[in-house]
Formats: sequence, C-alpha cells, structure tokens
Amino acid sequence: MSKVRIFLSSPNDVESERDKANAVIAQLHRIFGDALNISLEALDWKTHVTPNMGEPQEIINQQIDDYDIFIGIMWKKFGTPTGKAESGTEEEFNIAYKNWKKYGRPRILFYFSQASYTPKTTEEIKQWGKVLEFKEKLQKKGLPCEYSTVEEFGDLLREHLAKILLEWFDKEGEKLVIKNFNPYLSYLEKDTKYIDIRGLITGEGKAYSYEISELYIPLKMSGGSIAEFDRGKQGKEFDPHSMMDRKALLQEALRRKKLIIKGKPGAGKTTFLRLLAYSLSLLWLGEERKGEAKKLIWEEPVPLPILVKLGMLSEHIRVTKENKEPGRPKSDDSPEWLLHFLAHQSKEFNWELTADDFRKELKDGNCLILLDGLDETPDPVTRKNISSFAEKLLNVYSKCRIVLTSRPAALQGEDVPPDFGIVEIADLDEPEMLAFLDKWCKAVYAENPEKAEQFRDDLGRALRSRAEIRRMARTPVMLTALAVVQWNEMTLPEQRAELYESIIGWLLKSREQKPGRLTSDRCRRLLQKLALAMFLHPDGRQRQVGFAWAAEILADEFEDDKKQSKQERAENLADEFEDKKKQLKLEKAENFLRQEVVDSGIIVERGNRLEFWHLSFQEYLAACEVGGMLEENQKKLLFAKDRIYSSEWHELVLLLGGVLYKQGKDKINFLIDAIIEQAPQDVSHESLPETAKTVALLGGIVNDLAPFDFEPANPSYEKIVRSVMGIFDKKRFREIPVEIRIEAADALARVGDPRLENDPMVYIPGGVFWMGAQKRDRNGSNFDPDAYSRESPVHQVELSPFLISKYPITVCQFKKFIDEDGYQRKEFWEAGGFGKYKSPKNWEEQLEHPSRPVVYVSWYEAAAYAKWAGGT
Repeated sequence: MSKVRIFLSSPNDVESERDKANAVIAQLHRIFGDALNISLEALDWKTHVTPNMGEPQEIINQQIDDYDIFIGIMWKKFGTPTGKAESGTEEEFNIAYKNWKKYGRPRILFYFSQASYTPKTTEEIKQWGKVLEFKEKLQKKGLPCEYSTVEEFGDLLREHLAKILLEWFDKEGEKLVIKNFNPYLSYLEKDTKYIDIRGLITGEGKAYSYEISELYIPLKMSGGSIAEFDRGKQGKEFDPHSMMDRKALLQEALRRKKLIIKGKPGAGKTTFLRLLAYSLSLLWLGEERKGEAKKLIWEEPVPLPILVKLGMLSEHIRVTKENKEPGRPKSDDSPEWLLHFLAHQSKEFNWELTADDFRKELKDGNCLILLDGLDETPDPVTRKNISSFAEKLLNVYSKCRIVLTSRPAALQGEDVPPDFGIVEIADLDEPEMLAFLDKWCKAVYAENPEKAEQFRDDLGRALRSRAEIRRMARTPVMLTALAVVQWNEMTLPEQRAELYESIIGWLLKSREQKPGRLTSDRCRRLLQKLALAMFLHPDGRQRQVGFAWAAEILADEFEDDKKQSKQERAENLADEFEDKKKQLKLEKAENFLRQEVVDSGIIVERGNRLEFWHLSFQEYLAACEVGGMLEENQKKLLFAKDRIYSSEWHELVLLLGGVLYKQGKDKINFLIDAIIEQAPQDVSHESLPETAKTVALLGGIVNDLAPFDFEPANPSYEKIVRSVMGIFDKKRFREIPVEIRIEAADALARVGDPRLENDPMVYIPGGVFWMGAQKRDRNGSNFDPDAYSRESPVHQVELSPFLISKYPITVCQFKKFIDEDGYQRKEFWEAGGFGKYKSPKNWEEQLEHPSRPVVYVSWYEAAAYAKWAGGT
C-alpha cells in the first residue's frame, strides 16, 4: 500500500479551511483507499510536530520534511517573519517549490480566499498587502486558485486531489469516479441541527428552535446490559455490586455492531440519533463541532451517517408497491429497500447520488445505519418485515454498524431482530433534570442570564416540591413540556393527560391570535378528528399522511360558499355542481392544514407529508376524540379488532384514561367495566394469556391515574387482578410477553399479592457449604469462568439453621416498614445506622412498581427491616 502524505500550510486566519481540507482528505482516503491501494495522511504542525528548543519554523521544517502534496491557503494574514522569509507559510512554500524544481515533488496547490474583508488598522492593511504581493508572485508561476466560501474551497480541493491521485495511481485506467456526498451531508446536517420547542410563547416573536448540541443532555442506559459493556473495558474488572449505582452513557452502547435502543415515549431516542447524525455530518464536512456534538468521540475512519425514519420507509415501500414501480425490490424485507429509498430521497432533495453510490459506501463498511422508530411502522406485519429488513441489512453489509430505536411495546416476539443487543434509556434523575433545565433556561433567556437563573430556580423548586411532577418529568419531552407550561401558566399539572392538555391548549391559543384564523376550539376538533383518522387508516396507524388524504378526512367539516344558481339547476348540472362543492371543501381543508403547519406547530410538514410534531400529540388528540364519543361508540371502536390491546393503541388508551377521569369518575369506570366484561370470566390454563393481557391494561390505566389516587369502582377489579397468579408459574410464564407479565404483576401488587400474605418463610437447615467462586482451577470447588477476584478465595463456612423469605422483599413490603415509622424507631437499628437514612435511594421511582424487589437498601436498613419483621 502506498502512503500519500499531504502537508497543510497557512496562517491562523483560515482554520475553517484547514478543517475542511482534513475532511476532504479523509473522504478521499475512504473513497480511493481500497480501490487504488493507497493511504492518505494529512500533515499538520499541530499534530505532527513535537516541542523542541529552537526557532519555531525551524522545528517544523525539521520534523515535516517529506511529503507528496503541498497545500497552501491564504486570506487576509500573511504571517510573521521567520528570518528566512516574510512568514512561516512563505518559507514552507519556498522549501516545497525548491524540492519540486529539484525532484519533481511535492505537487503544489495554493488557494486564496476571495471572501469580503475590510482592514481596520495599518498593520492589517500591511498584512493584506503582503498576501496580494505573494499572490501576484505565484500567478507568474501559474499556481494559485481562488475561492469565495469554505464550501467552494472544499469542492475545488476535492476535485484537484482526486485528479492527482487518479493520475498517479490509476494505472489500469479504471476511470474511478469520485462521488460528492457533501450535498447529502449538508442536507442531513441542517435537518438535524435544531430541537423544536412547541408552545413557547416569548412575546418577542422569537423562533422556538434551538441548536441540538447546546440543548441536548447526555442520555444514559439502565439495566443488566450495562454489565456487558463494562466487561469489555480493558484493564478494568466489572464490579457487580456497583452496577445499581451507575448508569452508563448511552453512547457507550454504540460499541455494539447491532444495537436496539428502546425507551418510553419522549425518552430521547430520536434526538439521540439526530445528534449522532449531526455530529458525524459535521465531521465529514470538516465543520466545527460544539457542545454535546463535540463530546461524541469517533475513531477513524469516521462513519457516514445514514438516518432513516422507519415510518417514512414503510410508507415508501407501500406506495412503491401500490404504484407497481418497475425495478422495485421483490420482497418486503429486502435490504435493497434502503437503497431504493435513499435514491428516491436523492432525487427529491437534489443530492445527485445514486443507489450504487450509497451501495459502495455500505459494502466498504463506511456507514453507520440509524433506523429510527420501529414502533412508528403502521402494523405488526410491517413491523415484522422491517425487523427482518434490519437483520438482512447487516448480513449484506456486514462491515457496517446499525442502530435501531423503538418504544418497548413494539419489541415483542418476532418484532425483535435476532442477535441485536438491547439497551433501555434510563429515566432522568433529579440532577439530570436540573442540568436540562439549566440548558433550557440559558437557551430561551440567552440575552438575560439573570432571568435564566431565576426561572431555572423557580422551576427547580416546583419539581422538588411535588413527587407527581418529578415522576412526570423523567423524559426530555415531558420535562420540556413541563417547562413550557410553567413558562406560560406559572403552574404545573398533576397528571400526563393534564400536561398535554396544557401544552396543546397554549399552542392553539398562540395561533388564534393571528387574524382570519379559526377559533382554537374549532381547530382542536379538526385536529382531533385527523389524529383518530390516522389511527384508523386502512393500512394501520399512520405517523405520516399526504395533505390530500388529510384534507379528504376533514373536507366535510368545511362549508362551501358557492350556492347553486337558477341557471345551473335549470341545466340539470347537479352532479357537476356537487363535484365543485366537494373540490371547494377539499381546497379549504388543505389550506387549513398548510396554515396550521405554520401557525401552531402541532402538525408539521416533513418531505411534503404531514405529521404531528410528536407522536404523543397525535395520541393525546386521538384520545380526546375517542373521549368525546358516546360510551357505547367508544366501546365498539376500542374493542374492534382488539385495538385496545395493540401496542399501537397502548399510549392512546392510557391517555384516554386521563381524559375520561376529567369528565367524571363514572366515565373512566365505564371503560374499566367494559374491559373487565370482555375478559375471560373463568381463568383457566388456556385463558391465562388473555387474562394477563387484560390485567396489564387495567394496571396501566390505574397507574397512569395514580396522581388522582383513583381506584376502580368495579367489585370484580380486585378479583380479576388476583386471578393472574399463573404468570408466576415457571411452566407457563413464557407463553406471555414479558412486558405484559411485568404490568400484570404491578397491578397485582396494588390490590395485594397473595404470595406475600402472612410473610411466607422457608426453613434452611444448618450445615457447611463452600462460599465464593474462582476461575483458576476448572476442577476445583465453585469454578466459574466469569468469577471476579473479590469472590475469592473459595472457603468453607458453617451456618446455623435459619428462616429466609420465600420471595425477595418487595417495595410494597418495605413500604409497610416505612409507614410504621421503621426509620424513626431506634429499637430496630441495633446493628447501627440509626438516623443516617430516610428511605432507600430513588424511593419515589420504586413506589411506582410495588411488586418489584426493593433495591438500593444498605446493610443497616436491611438489618432494621429484618428486626422489624421479627427476625434477628
């Protein structure tokens, strides 16, 4: 392999051009490296020169004296005299020119910026004059090129270097073509640069978009999967006892080649992928990264980001098949759909790239494939196809990495691609909430730091004062919504549905202030109808729809202004007149939709299609539409096709609970009664999965209404919840999805888990046993290849007989200890620690899952609990 060394020479006023040059060299290395068997290296005094005694320029000359291509860049500064020349750049050029004349190398390229500039001092005039004199000197040698912008410089340099490399190394005349990905990357960079904050009323007409790198807070992952990533750290043994006390940064999971990131609605899945795409686009374009984008560390070669919304991809597949386009992929899960989709976008956005251009980058392993929103595909069949598509992508492009995001509800059974590692985004803790609010306040009060600090403190106090608010604020979207509501109303709601009602109410009021607009109530009714229609789409729930389709849904809500004339009636043109009436209504509906995109921001336009700004907005408005129906119609709609139990409708149903509760307890109790009526009346071996599904749904609704201390009125509620004990049967539990088992168990804990009644204990006879683990002697006692050093040495221990709880102590059980003043009664704390603790760590979060084992309990707290429970 031949190495091509490229030296960059310039004064310090063209740093952007130097960054662009490095990006261009990296691009050409990826494009030509394997094809021409070459390696490109950019030489820079900042990275290739070590400190030494002597004249600075002499040190640079000594350490960088052998290279193949010299690139000089100048704008307004010439530099400082070195003793041998008027500047370091001039001296470096003189050396390169002398070597070229003597040896025919290096190849010399020199570029002068034509960007507008007005000198302000005599020294600046002098510097600029030297630049112009030097430029005239080079013009006599036929060397310099001119450019106006950094982008133009990059394009020129890319073209020139490509020609040189092909001239030197393309001996077989393959006529390799360099593909310019900059238009694609520029589009991606602009598309991912900002975070929109809907509902923010500043009174100053300011935009509600803020740079993602400034507003984003680092997300973390939770769960046992952290161990997998910790084990991989060289020189550091994973400590299982510390795992509960830490949350790994989500970006650590990117070490996995096949990764699924799951998170609840608004957890930040999409924003994380957008930050990745934004950061990588800047690196490829050679532009400066700031804030959080700069903190993402990438090893060379930096991958080309390919960000795909799976909702848009699935719609593209559907339309392509419907139109029977020639040359389309044969199967619904073919990896060719990715290239087909990218080629379609390239035509739409003028990237001037073909499917084969992307194919080459994928085959060479140069790409990071970011697939966003498995849950946004319209139906289970499509979701299964997309999962298979994701798996096949890496079978075909095995050198690439792939990241897939989804809500947990969509990751069940065959919807989960095999061999993918799965991590879950952790809830924000209080320090992370406050860190986010600090960034948020600084962004919206960028010109008034004192107001930013005051608002942050006010909102922080509101969060700390109410546990219900903190529970709602654990995802970035909900925390943002709370901040917006606090900004606009100076008060915060208690429950999720109330929060969405507040934020959407403000959005609608903001657009009502504009002249000629529909009232907020009228607009709301139209958007509710559209939201539910998108859920009821013939092809399954839709995240995006065309404007024409949406207008047709709303057309009948608009009256036409034209009345039939006598002449039209006389000429019997009724059918034609009706067609005109319909067309007028369609035009009014589409005009409303396009205006609403501009006005409130509840709906937005993406790629000539319409969608709700956040899926939660669509879900809440659809829930409001269902909530406005007659009760029997609600029942008919929800139970048709088992919609009420589907993952696509899960959030809608939970939000519907909040909507109905605000209408009156009888409304929400009617829904709960209907769910119980539809459940199997006699729980049997065969009906257990169906019953568990019902209990999981009931538990989710009741949990979502926890801020209101709501309890169902139906006397059968407790009975049906207790009837799912079979979910703990080790012979049966695998028949029921884990998410349903978890929700059913939580519901069971709220009514009282029969297993925990009378504190069941198990007698353990005394005796001798081997304690510890070791990995040195395969034939020795307690051999474990994954044993940790702290588990050695293995030794014998003798125990007296003892009683131990049959099940781990649950949150519900530990709560009784707290409620009975266990932390205030010194007699339980004989082992020590009295007064040191108030409750286990993250107690508020643990209370949401009373059936789960209590965690973050110190030895002293455990000993006090045991004493309270009658132990020793």
